[in-house]
Amino acid sequence: MSGYLIICGWLTSAILTYCTNYGKRIYIVFSWANLQKDFLINGIMYPFFEELLFRVIIAYLTSSFKYYKYLNALLFGLVHIPNIPVYGTKIGVIHVFNAMVVGYYLIDLNSFVKSFFVHSLLNISLSLVAYVYYGYI
Repeated sequence: MSGYLIICGWLTSAILTYCTNYGKRIYIVFSWANLQKDFLINGIMYPFFEELLFRVIIAYLTSSFKYYKYLNALLFGLVHIPNIPVYGTKIGVIHVFNAMVVGYYLIDLNSFVKSFFVHSLLNISLSLVAYVYYGYI
């Protein structure tokens, strides 16, 4: 069930990004030069540090709470609020909600390596969708 949710969240983000940004440019500059940096930053660095913080440190600190998985997922979603101005209100709010759903799924994996791998794949695939959409690939 959780794998289904993560796929639905990714598809929702990709489709809504396409529909709401049709004919517009978002603030990120897409180019081949930025592709490598984007994969390094969004595909490796952000997932590594986010997973280290949320799946290891915060999970350890909150594991005594009954609903620590929900708290962790909520915090993971809230960390993505600064992305709202980047993507616009509609996509930004959906991004935050998807981060909460994905956050719950990732903490349910009970593995830093697995959650890092899934998080990296999601970020890289969404970056590829953006690059394809804007015609740079």
